[in-house]
Amino acid sequence: MVSMVVEILNHIKQVEQEAEEKIRRAEEEAENILKKARVRGIEIVKEYEEKAKKEVEEILEEAKKEGEIEANRIIEEAKKYAREIEKKSERNLDDAINCIVGAISS
Repeated sequence: MVSMVVEILNHIKQVEQEAEEKIRRAEEEAENILKKARVRGIEIVKEYEEKAKKEVEEILEEAKKEGEIEANRIIEEAKKYAREIEKKSERNLDDAINCIVGAISS
């Protein structure tokens, strides 16, 4: 009878040890899963940061191109306006010279 009790106690002890081992392995696995999740989370954040950075660079480049186009358009308009003023001033100069010559001749 005593040997049966000892055998039962040994069996209980063995089952407890197996349960403790399963718990230990489960805790290790949970910790590994958490570590992998943290690493993956950091990777995802970096990927999105890089993607956002590229998008910002593309937007800035497009804005720069549009700005250059607009600046060139404004410059061309200013040159055209300057040429028109120059032509008008030449005509006015010719008219002024003719007036002076006419006044002197009279």
